Amino acid sequence: MKIKYFLSLLVLFCTMFLCGCDKEKAVILFNNQPINSQTVYAPIDFFELGETTHFVIFNPKGFESPYLRLQIIKKETKTKNWGFKIYTSKNLKIDDTKNYYIDSFKLEKAGTYIVSVFYLSDLNRPIVRGIFTIK
Repeated sequence: MKIKYFLSLLVLFCTMFLCGCDKEKAVILFNNQPINSQTVYAPIDFFELGETTHFVIFNPKGFESPYLRLQIIKKETKTKNWGFKIYTSKNLKIDDTKNYYIDSFKLEKAGTYIVSVFYLSDLNRPIVRGIFTIK
């Protein structure tokens, strides 16, 4: 009896886990080479100091607005509990007829960074988040 109960819970959990997610969420990919059809399949998340960080934001549903905000947050390691500091923010004008946006930036300090992308109309809920490290 306990085995049937366990198996039914396992099947229910697997069904919810595999079928309950939204497969059409936006993604952000980083690379140290300009984004093209080859480099998009080999994203990286570790960069050397002084390297340009190229990125692509891909949203299968397309974008709702022609304006996005890119926010880069740096994890501060010198604080007791990993503090966070807004490193930079930038508003982006995108072509909303496409379902991707490609750009790059260069950061001059080593550390771990979190990139969040928002619609300007809703700065409380990010479209996508990504994380990378500069050594």
